[in-house]
Amino acid sequence: MQHSGCVVFEIDGWRVDSLAHTLTSDSGEHQVPAKVMAVLVHLAHNQERLVTRQELIDVVWGGNAHVGNKSLNNAIWRIRQVFGDDTENAQIIRTTPKTGYQLIPAPVFIENGGGGAPKPERTGASVRYGLLVGLAVAVAAIVLLQRLGALQKQAEAPLVVVTQMSGRELYPSPSPDGTAFAFLHVSPEGADDIYIQSLLEPDEPPVRISPHDADNHAPTWAPDSRHLAYMRIDTGAGSCEIMLWDSVTEETESIGICVDLYFPTLSWSPDGRWLVYRKLDAEFGQGLYLKAMNPEFRPTAELEDRRISCEDCSLIDHEVSWSPDSKTLAITRSENRMSENVYKFDLDTFQFGRLTSGEISIKGHTWHKDGRRLLYVSNKHPNNRRLWTVDTVTRKKQELGYEGAGFPVYLPDYESILLYKRRVTTFIASTPIDQPDEALRFPRTVIQANGAERNPAYSSAVDKLAYYSNLSGHNEIWIADPDGSNRQRITDLKTNAVDPSWSDDGQKIAFVALDTNSGSTNVKIYDLASQTTSTVLTGFGSHGPPTWSRDGQSLIIPIWEGRDVDLWRVAADGNQLARLTTSGGKFGRESPDGTSLYFTKAHERGLFRISYADGEEQRLFRNIISRGRGNWTWAGPDSIIYARYGRGHSEIARFDLASGTQKVLIKHPRRIVHRSGMLSYSASRGVLYFTHREPQQIDIKKAPDPLKDLNSRR
Repeated sequence: MQHSGCVVFEIDGWRVDSLAHTLTSDSGEHQVPAKVMAVLVHLAHNQERLVTRQELIDVVWGGNAHVGNKSLNNAIWRIRQVFGDDTENAQIIRTTPKTGYQLIPAPVFIENGGGGAPKPERTGASVRYGLLVGLAVAVAAIVLLQRLGALQKQAEAPLVVVTQMSGRELYPSPSPDGTAFAFLHVSPEGADDIYIQSLLEPDEPPVRISPHDADNHAPTWAPDSRHLAYMRIDTGAGSCEIMLWDSVTEETESIGICVDLYFPTLSWSPDGRWLVYRKLDAEFGQGLYLKAMNPEFRPTAELEDRRISCEDCSLIDHEVSWSPDSKTLAITRSENRMSENVYKFDLDTFQFGRLTSGEISIKGHTWHKDGRRLLYVSNKHPNNRRLWTVDTVTRKKQELGYEGAGFPVYLPDYESILLYKRRVTTFIASTPIDQPDEALRFPRTVIQANGAERNPAYSSAVDKLAYYSNLSGHNEIWIADPDGSNRQRITDLKTNAVDPSWSDDGQKIAFVALDTNSGSTNVKIYDLASQTTSTVLTGFGSHGPPTWSRDGQSLIIPIWEGRDVDLWRVAADGNQLARLTTSGGKFGRESPDGTSLYFTKAHERGLFRISYADGEEQRLFRNIISRGRGNWTWAGPDSIIYARYGRGHSEIARFDLASGTQKVLIKHPRRIVHRSGMLSYSASRGVLYFTHREPQQIDIKKAPDPLKDLNSRR
């Protein structure tokens, strides 16, 4: 049976309020989607027994197994995340595989929402005493913050540049004997190659060890400091191989098949027994696996690869780092594109434990020699990277500075670290489209306020641009005139708000925002007339960039269920949902006449179309549009404009739907048109708006151990 009305109960030190969709404890308040709360309430009302999966699908999703199966997995995972119950050693929810779930602690229900007894009145003396105590606490806090700031400045030592190639040097991997380090070099022309730089003779130029005929990533040394593994990715052939290079013979061989999805991951354990890599499994999808290695540093055929990543949750695992004793892994795990945290993984128990919370993006981590503390980089928004340390036992964090840091790694003596520092400079630019081919068409800067303005959307109805910027300290939604004047911030959510989209009448803007309490993302709508913001309740927790239907009554939204993503039509008031794609639709726009949906997919290149009349899917062309990105827009009723990326340049092209022909309009230097940015076209002005990304020069740098001063104070 369903349980209507407000249900309030306490469980294991938590207070659950079904009406407010909140779970509250001493650690704070967490808000969860309505259907997640409905699952928890039903389990609470039936705590004395095992509740089957089918019963929960019937009660919460009206028996819709197609939607409910994956959504239920996500709901159970979300509940465990909030309770800190995200391991198989469950304390809150017991799982019977393929059968159902049972709430372990007995809930204590509170009548009428648990208003409780009235609070006693405070006397004047108690108020004055409270004010004095509060003042003392405030003064102490200011002193403490000043001391912490001084310590932070003391910890941030000068950096020494150790690579100075043209382009970008990334992801350093020191050899265990401390004589050299490998790194990825991305040339200005776009070639991704592996190089070796000597640490004993730093003035010697680095040596390239990978061929130029493919992209190469994720170098990692074997413990003998002789063998180096890396990923070789041939995008055109759709292949990914693990390559093993011998520094003595200078020969390279393939030792396994990998997959280049989401993030290149490859890491050798310090004892040489294991290689962590990414694999695509037919049943469970992509994930991290352990490959057993023999004493000759070749795969051990007798042992099957063991999966690390979960099989039925929505987390996606990214980069990894090994503890010095090879018994624990630190793993970056993302719930959605705006929420990542660092977890530790115990190889003896095969259990995860979360180390950080409330992070938006993690950019690398490395273990201290004590096997307890971890350095990691947290990216709060595009221009707010900092180096932090976390105690893997107590989970206490401390900021260390190093603004713009990325992917730190300790050298074998643990006296120094290697890292790189960068500032991602993005701004809104435009380029003319409808001009003679021989005309000069250089990008024109439209909005550049703080180096982090992105994803413009143009409305012809009101002749305005919408975009997001971190000028206020958080990513918020802004609007401006097409020339960049009259800028106005329209949201004040103090969170991460991105990817604005105008309704056709120019009266509403839909966008995605991070819920900092739950770590989920919500789709929101800003109404320009009333200047109010509302939330579109979908019942899901991970959403991509929304676009509007032509009638303005609904949104086309990419929604993730676990690791799978598809496009859904959602009524603007959130009352109706309908799945539009079943094969991985990741970004879509409705046709100008509103009769069909054009979209890109997560794992298949090309532009696709589905007719609303018959539901038939058709691929219009392939190998043009990067997988799943929103880097295309309508140029008229019968043509689209899109961006494509070569090794040395970016191209803007037009595709004619009637003839099926395409034509390159503009060529820009590589990375000028941001790969993850959105395109928007103004027919009246004949210009294309896009996210401009400045070319970067990134060098690897060396710094003294940032924890050295902390060590002396322990």
